[in-house]
Amino acid sequence: MAKQRLYHWSAAFRIQHWVHLAAILTLVFTGFYIHSAFYPGTGETMAWNRWFHLVSAYVLIFAFIWRVYIMFNSHEGADWKEILPLWRNVKHIPDIAAFYLFMKDTHRHYHRYNPLQALAYTM
Repeated sequence: MAKQRLYHWSAAFRIQHWVHLAAILTLVFTGFYIHSAFYPGTGETMAWNRWFHLVSAYVLIFAFIWRVYIMFNSHEGADWKEILPLWRNVKHIPDIAAFYLFMKDTHRHYHRYNPLQALAYTM
């Protein structure tokens, strides 16, 4: 019997995640090259790296705007109530912090984000 996949995130969230990753990796690579060229090339090579760096920055900005949009407007994945530091989320921080510090063996189940994840994403 084949295992059935269970997706916790819609396709929009997964695509946005991978677009963010590609943009960040491109920014890191091109940023290191712009700072100190580590492979030989002409001035044209530097120009292309600066262009990729600029395009990746815009892609990252638009992906962030897309993420905020789907955070509030997705039918199956509107997660703004889980990610904002509301009292119902913040009051469980000691529980999950104790679990992460190996002071407890278990913690309560959270839908997508535990309170520390939500706080980190908000910051």
